Amino acid sequence: MLLAPDSIANQIRILSREFLTDLRDGNYEQIWNYSITISAMDLISMTAYPLHLQAAGEIDTFLANPSSIQNMSFAFQRDTVVPGDDTGIRTSFFMGLTNGLEPTGWYELFSDEASLVFVKGHAAVLLADTSVTKRSLFLPCIDEGGRQYRVDLEAISAFSMVTSAQKLHRLATRALEMGETRSAMEIYELAGRMAGAYTRLRELVWDHPLVKVLVKDERRQELQAEYAYTVLAREQAEALLAVPSLVDKPIDVNRFLHETFANYVQIVDTEVSEEDLQKLYALSDPELRTRVAKVLVGVDQTEALREARKPHGPAEIADMEVAVTREQNLSHLLMPFKSGLEVRGNSVPVEVFYQILRPHMFFEKGIVVFVTAKPCSQLLMNLIKMSRDRKVWPIGVIEHRDLAGLLKVNGLL
Repeated sequence: MLLAPDSIANQIRILSREFLTDLRDGNYEQIWNYSITISAMDLISMTAYPLHLQAAGEIDTFLANPSSIQNMSFAFQRDTVVPGDDTGIRTSFFMGLTNGLEPTGWYELFSDEASLVFVKGHAAVLLADTSVTKRSLFLPCIDEGGRQYRVDLEAISAFSMVTSAQKLHRLATRALEMGETRSAMEIYELAGRMAGAYTRLRELVWDHPLVKVLVKDERRQELQAEYAYTVLAREQAEALLAVPSLVDKPIDVNRFLHETFANYVQIVDTEVSEEDLQKLYALSDPELRTRVAKVLVGVDQTEALREARKPHGPAEIADMEVAVTREQNLSHLLMPFKSGLEVRGNSVPVEVFYQILRPHMFFEKGIVVFVTAKPCSQLLMNLIKMSRDRKVWPIGVIEHRDLAGLLKVNGLL
């Protein structure tokens, strides 16, 4: 991440002041026509109203009409007033965005002396302290070509969760359930397009040594989970376009679990008490990984224990990555972990799907086994099942009572 040259920094400061002033004063027409990219206009105009209907529980009629998305995109661009609302749909979108950003202090202006501009590739970010609230703000921008910068409204909408890949993915899946393949395809592609915005946020915000301190860990984790849905959406869009074909030697995950985890077959006959579960919940992440490493069969124990003890870091693909050979074929066992101390609620939230999806981005022959002390939430388990079905990804789950039973039968609880 480089400090921007003066010519770019000054351009972005001027652009940012204009944007913040127009946002504060409600000059949304000015923002729409002059401050943002064509790409942002295209994405937001096609997603804002469907997401609004989804939140209101009125989406099915909309999805049943294949031309609805394009028609509402045109209405959004024209800021058409829709039934039941006194304001245009584009104005309503900006009002919602404005209300969401107000607590962050993005309204207030700043001086040149109290601001820095950083660039990376086509992306840039302004970091400044406001003169009124004394709070720090950051504003992402993007080069539309020829060093002509615009406010990165795609990234702002993604960061504020006004536009959400996860919500679009659910919307597309609902269209698929209704048999509206054309609508599903279009919405999956829209969700996939958001990958660029999440990538820029990662580079400009939580990988940035100065900006990342302004972002709560919860929001960073939410956005990482959102990125996972862009990958899944692209895969599902491609699957709808592809000619069905037989998968070459699909992996029998159930058989793999029985062969790889010692005494796995005895789990079903092992009684697990509430006291056993409390012992499981009390294990830290390193303790849980070390004990699971000791029950692995057909892997190098030295490698397994080394992986179990490795520190967490941004470069890791999974909590544990070990080579495993089955029928003379080498693959990798990739295990994300969630201990009872890590999961505060009664079940593992859907946001963790990113950690299960991530290994498949790197390993073509990887076998993912998610190990968790708490049970998976229904939404998380649904995503795992969909990934198995649509992409034939080998994903196994050892959770809760099954995990307690596995450790108990091996004398490790």
